[in-house]
Amino acid sequence: MRNIFYILLFTSHILSGQGLINDSHQIKYKTLPQKNKNIKEIQKYINDKAGSEKSQKYLGLLKTFARYDKNGNIIDYHKNKKFEFLSDRYKFFYKDGELFEIQKKGISDRTLYKWQFEDNLLCNEIKYNRKNIVNFKWSSTIEDGKIIKTEKLNRKKKILYTIKYIYNNNLLEELKYINKKGKTKYYWKFMYDDKNRNIQKVKYNSKNSFIESWKIEYTENNDTLANIKYDSRGVAQNMKYFTYDNEGTLIGYKQYNKEENIQNQWKYIYNENGLLIEEQYFNKKGLASINKYEYNGDQKLLNEKQFKYYGFYDPNFSYSIIKLFNYNNKGDVKEVIKKDIYNSIISITRYIYLYF
Repeated sequence: MRNIFYILLFTSHILSGQGLINDSHQIKYKTLPQKNKNIKEIQKYINDKAGSEKSQKYLGLLKTFARYDKNGNIIDYHKNKKFEFLSDRYKFFYKDGELFEIQKKGISDRTLYKWQFEDNLLCNEIKYNRKNIVNFKWSSTIEDGKIIKTEKLNRKKKILYTIKYIYNNNLLEELKYINKKGKTKYYWKFMYDDKNRNIQKVKYNSKNSFIESWKIEYTENNDTLANIKYDSRGVAQNMKYFTYDNEGTLIGYKQYNKEENIQNQWKYIYNENGLLIEEQYFNKKGLASINKYEYNGDQKLLNEKQFKYYGFYDPNFSYSIIKLFNYNNKGDVKEVIKKDIYNSIISITRYIYLYF
């Protein structure tokens, strides 16, 4: 089965360390449908009166849709916020097969944002006001396929801050946040092991005093084994530990607080074919939810059931949400129907393919 599930479209800034800078401009571009060379359009309809009895054919409001070109590149993504005039719409533009610009449009089709790419790296990000005048601009300098500097400018083109990236053997070694007066406010340092894996990142203030750090541990298969945050005193504040089976498949994940109490825990169960059949989530009170997955003889996902618990586990408790997957004669998902416990349709997602 071709994978049509949603993935996050990460920005090159985040991949290069920009994600460490806390700034409102770092939009993760929503969760967009994955590229698929055979998909032409994805439509998602929302029942705005879920919980009441509705016909099985009820569609309701067109919530989102995504369109693709013949090469499988996404060209249009529309997210409706219940009312059409509050919708966000993303337009994607390509040159020589490479993405060079994304535009986010909103009220009255005015451009709210533009993201421009160079060599698959985010080189410019522009935010507009309601009069379509530039409010802020983030401009990056790219050398040898790497971002070495990002500047935030206001509408008068004055620099508000600068982020500098320093590399060593193509690995990000240091990231500096410099204010509009040209002084370093804080900076990060990155350490690597002999396999070029990032094992530690440390944050310092302008006086070179330690603020916080993250340590990362890996398995022999390069999977993340632990991710631990330390405060300025060197005390662990947040700990995440991952568990794998003998095949290297993730089977568990625990998150602890500074008192070393479990805050959150996930468990994953697979069938003999390696397909996920159950994921369990625990919070401080105990089992909070279970997602169960059922497959047909062709190992295609038939349904996903979501069970919600409130500090206690009842094996007879019925699911709260179910997703039903329907396929076309080529084996691709053509429709996903989401229903509540009352069998009322919550949403319908439809996939239209180029070969039809």
